[in-house]
Amino acid sequence: MKELLRVEGITKSFGKIVALSNVSTSIYNNEIVGLVGDNGAGKSTLIKIISGVYGPDKGKIYYKGKLVQLKSVQDAMRLGIETIYQDHSVVPSLTVSQNIYLAREIYRKIPLFKGISIKFNDTKKMNEESKLLLDAIGINISPTSIVEDLSGGERQSVAFSRTRIGRIELLLLDEPTASLSIGETERVINYIIESKKEISSVFVTHNPYLMFPVCDRFVVLGKGRKIADVKKENITQQELIKLITTGKANNTQQQ
Repeated sequence: MKELLRVEGITKSFGKIVALSNVSTSIYNNEIVGLVGDNGAGKSTLIKIISGVYGPDKGKIYYKGKLVQLKSVQDAMRLGIETIYQDHSVVPSLTVSQNIYLAREIYRKIPLFKGISIKFNDTKKMNEESKLLLDAIGINISPTSIVEDLSGGERQSVAFSRTRIGRIELLLLDEPTASLSIGETERVINYIIESKKEISSVFVTHNPYLMFPVCDRFVVLGKGRKIADVKKENITQQELIKLITTGKANNTQQQ
């Protein structure tokens, strides 16, 4: 498979706390990578570095073979990297369509006089396009609904609908099923699997039973260090759980 993203020697500290120490791994096209580890392993920190929230203290990031500097979330989005966090990554006070098109608004121009025009959000167009996106993933909610009035699963669906616009190539999922019902969780999992046809995903969750059937490969972190990078066919679910709980890997559990 062709490499999409590579991180090399990523190190990040917060004061005296070392969140990541010399972590390197790659993400390939059309694969789902499970990023796992116990609490404090550094999973969310690595996700936030790849998504442009944090800058690494040391290390390099390559995207499609080119060295990149991700100084902001917008930098990551311009490359085609989208992130969905456990808090659903939505703005509760905005409508569904406003959330879907947040930072990607559709505009229309109204001419005032020769050479001068005013640009407005095309609310009608965004509502129409949002309805199509929601229908595509089987969610029956109005684009004009206020997000704070929606259920947890509906809010997560709004966040996932956002990944269907623009040029998304890498989807980062930080505990995307947290606080969801069984049915809502199943819908999210199905979406991740279906999306593999077009994009790669990094899936972070504390639940290895949920993750194991979905992922192609597992990157295991322990106390900020990478302790294993292994394809699913080379590890059992119980071996993966043991890796997470003990923080120790043998030589066969490296890709």
